[in-house]
Amino acid sequence: MDEFPPLSQSSPCHRHENIKTKHKNVSLSSTKCLDDSVTSSMSDESYDTDHTQSCMDITSLSDVEHPYKNPIVNRLDSKFLTTDKQIELLQTADSTQVDIPKGVKQNVFFLVDNTENVRNRAIGKRSEYPDDCGIWKQGSNVTKAEYFLKTQIGLKLIKRSKDGTFYRILKGKNVPLSPQPEREQVIFVKRKYSVLARQEGYRKRVTWFEDCPHEGIAIVEYLGEYPLTNISVHGNAKTASRPYQRLNNKQKAVIRQGLQDNKAPREIKESLEKNNQSPDVIRDTEIQPSCSGFAFVHDSASLIVVEANPGHSDSCRDIYIGGSTQNGTYQIYNRKNQGYNVYCEFHKDYGYTYVSRTAGRVEININDLYTTKEHVKVRIQKFDLNQAEVILENLSRYKRQYPLAFFYNRNDGYALPQNHAALAPYLYLGFLPKSAANHIQPQGYRANGRDFAFANCDHNPNSYMAFFFNPDYKKEFPYVNRNFDYNLMHGWINVARDLPPKYHMAGEYYFLYEMHMGGCGGYAVSHHFDNIVGAALGLRFEFHDPCNSNPCMNGGICFSESETAYDCECPNGFDGLRCEIETQSLEARPTYLRKSLTRYIDDVLSINNPKFADYLSSIFPSELEVKETTETNNSASYLDIMLSYDTDGPMNTSLYDKRDDFNFSITNFPFLSSNIPSSPAYGVFISQLIRYARASTKYIDFVLRARRLSDKLLSQGYDCDRLKSSLRKFYGRYGELVIHYDVPLSRMVGDILS
Repeated sequence: MDEFPPLSQSSPCHRHENIKTKHKNVSLSSTKCLDDSVTSSMSDESYDTDHTQSCMDITSLSDVEHPYKNPIVNRLDSKFLTTDKQIELLQTADSTQVDIPKGVKQNVFFLVDNTENVRNRAIGKRSEYPDDCGIWKQGSNVTKAEYFLKTQIGLKLIKRSKDGTFYRILKGKNVPLSPQPEREQVIFVKRKYSVLARQEGYRKRVTWFEDCPHEGIAIVEYLGEYPLTNISVHGNAKTASRPYQRLNNKQKAVIRQGLQDNKAPREIKESLEKNNQSPDVIRDTEIQPSCSGFAFVHDSASLIVVEANPGHSDSCRDIYIGGSTQNGTYQIYNRKNQGYNVYCEFHKDYGYTYVSRTAGRVEININDLYTTKEHVKVRIQKFDLNQAEVILENLSRYKRQYPLAFFYNRNDGYALPQNHAALAPYLYLGFLPKSAANHIQPQGYRANGRDFAFANCDHNPNSYMAFFFNPDYKKEFPYVNRNFDYNLMHGWINVARDLPPKYHMAGEYYFLYEMHMGGCGGYAVSHHFDNIVGAALGLRFEFHDPCNSNPCMNGGICFSESETAYDCECPNGFDGLRCEIETQSLEARPTYLRKSLTRYIDDVLSINNPKFADYLSSIFPSELEVKETTETNNSASYLDIMLSYDTDGPMNTSLYDKRDDFNFSITNFPFLSSNIPSSPAYGVFISQLIRYARASTKYIDFVLRARRLSDKLLSQGYDCDRLKSSLRKFYGRYGELVIHYDVPLSRMVGDILS
């Protein structure tokens, strides 16, 4: 039950000599990653003439220019390419685009030279794919890593743990593959999704295959209708009217080299124009970074070119969704391209960011470090070298109305820290704003599920914690010395949970802190407690993957491009947003089904299997002689399946059970099948679930049959809890029969016995 179908045997990775020569300057792995990945059905697939011709003529796209010429290109059929199709394209590619072509791009894709990005990734930089479409929505650029296992029946989506173990999710649990596949049997795919800022329906996806000779090619797809109205100029432009365009890598290289050679900005501009590489959007602007990675500042005296963010990660969340999930220290960058250390604590679909105290000379863009204000995690460093952690949030009575507030060296709307001048800069955690904290009412905080409250007595609106970088190592200002409610000021420390040493952080992440509550609450700094060295503020980020709910039906593979959108990659024969539409016509069906339909006594084998006879001995006891009982060759009623087809129409399938023709009570047949368990009263339920699972290719059909049976059993006095227990036994013992439904046990129980 815990194994996939047999793995396909890889052969030497397919290479075209011209591609190998073109990318000879890039050191690529010789991993045999893409061979034998395309199924035979894919090889026989035919495409329309326009599609084939466009694949043969993609080099002509380099001549396409604005304004708004619609080039003849590789077309998308209202959805992104499937992984199988992408692999086929890479295996047969004989040329690539140097850059993404200019012009209107609607439902098209390109094969683009990816070698520069391969080099950038090798030194820790982010991949960049500039185009002329305009500004892509901030926060929509999501890079996802996917692993596919090559099997004899096609690609299977799997996952990889921090220690390198490959696994799949079964019944909500991570089940390691047994045996573990060899590295050449696994395809590592990365996809970068973007949404156009001025029209969210227009999307871009870039796909590349890592650790593979084909890594030097990226597949760039544009899905949706490109908006020809409301063309946006750069946000810093004052007078320009032409649409904003990002710089390409060649333009950036010219600018970087010019800066290294100490050239004047105007000389750099002339170099760009001389080589026909001048960006279309050099205009009057503020001195401010642009989305493209460079900012151009042009005044009457000179043109100033400033390199902004060259593609580094700006948060632990970026690092997490980019595929790195190991807890530890990372370097991220602010919007001025200044790097600083953070400790990233990763969990399955969320994590916490801790800023290093050594970043005291760098501006922190704190809004990039979190996605939720419901709570924070604060870690504590003690003099005995132990560390602990505690979840802090607002009191239960305030949680909905007042989320927590986070600031870097500011306190907008909240009380000012006492040590703000001497120990600045600081990270600020606000519980209640001054407008709420200046009332005489219960206030405080909640720590690890416990409220710590006090009564404000004098309208003093303090309700915060501040964590000081203190780059000059100054001493705290003694605002109040031990004048506090010990239980209130020390309560969060008392309920903190000790951390195992392997989860400890370095000392650079622990700060001098100040906590102030009230009006008659208390004030405390680190040195007020003999056993406390400092505290670290952990800001929580989350990444909701809509694919976790398994929205794709009929074996479709889900890919999410954001926290709210997803795409289903449908198998052959299915289409629709969730692969819910069956599209395979009669002519596309295997010929053995079109020739005849036959029925055998008590046939419960899955449909569309041409080798039924080979399985008879494993299904039925040797004493039972299985005979064909079909009366016609164009329809056959099985015990659980009715198959029929029209002469010129599609195949029709439905479930059929002869016992539905009679109104009798459910009884047990202990000698009918060896699958019936020892408990006869409820064993019949399991035995019928086995039959339904073997007969039903769709989950909805399986549920309808099982629900009808369970309703009948319940009406005859069967116990619901025992039926649920029997369903759990079935799921655990015969999971291989329902694994293709890709449905967790909890959902199945709810659907059948709700």
